[in-house]
Amino acid sequence: MEREPKVDPQQVELERPQRENEEMQEQLRRAETIIEIQKKW
Repeated sequence: MEREPKVDPQQVELERPQRENEEMQEQLRRAETIIEIQKKW
């Protein structure tokens, strides 16, 4: 039986802000695209 690899709590804490940052950057890109489209109208 294989044991699951141990999850380092510190690593998890470091990865969470990175994921949130990536999500927020994606939202920002979408918002900027919408603003650019609205400017053209």
